[in-house]
Amino acid sequence: MKPVHTVGILGLGKMGCPIAAHLVAKGFKVVGYDPLEEARNQAVALGARAAASAREAARASDLVIVVVGFDSEVEEVLFGREGVLEGARPGLIVALGPRWRPRYSTRLAARLAEKDLVLLDIPARSWGSGRDCGQAPRYGAGDPDAFELCRPVFGAFASDVFHLGRRAPDRSRRWSTTSSSGRASR
Repeated sequence: MKPVHTVGILGLGKMGCPIAAHLVAKGFKVVGYDPLEEARNQAVALGARAAASAREAARASDLVIVVVGFDSEVEEVLFGREGVLEGARPGLIVALGPRWRPRYSTRLAARLAEKDLVLLDIPARSWGSGRDCGQAPRYGAGDPDAFELCRPVFGAFASDVFHLGRRAPDRSRRWSTTSSSGRASR
């Protein structure tokens, strides 16, 4: 794994575009992909570079943040035709944004590891809009070394960043409760 300079954002809607704006403002290079041209154009207006596919975004990035809404969309942007796996170099870090079932994240991490990719799980308190982007804490789980490489990126769009360990606790409980129990590391 290498330091993160370029971040791919997959999904440039009401979650991905505000994240891209914060990253650009903090000096990161951002390459964004969304199937909607309007979303790509909005990201370009904020200073990001538009990619024609998830594959192109992955090829140009050190970290890819996936902020799409459904399992089927995650599958498509990662494993589909023109997906991340087609453009990823070994060691690429993939951060999965919205809240997913823990079993899905675990299976996804194993599938990506087979291709020498690293999954970080970074759900948000509220992915319903980008309004809290930059104002809410970010909790995450996954490989500690990969998480530390990504900490400055996550810090660009969070008020504080906490690593909860290699595996996320049961996400049916609030992650904020877990972080106050002393098990999270800053």
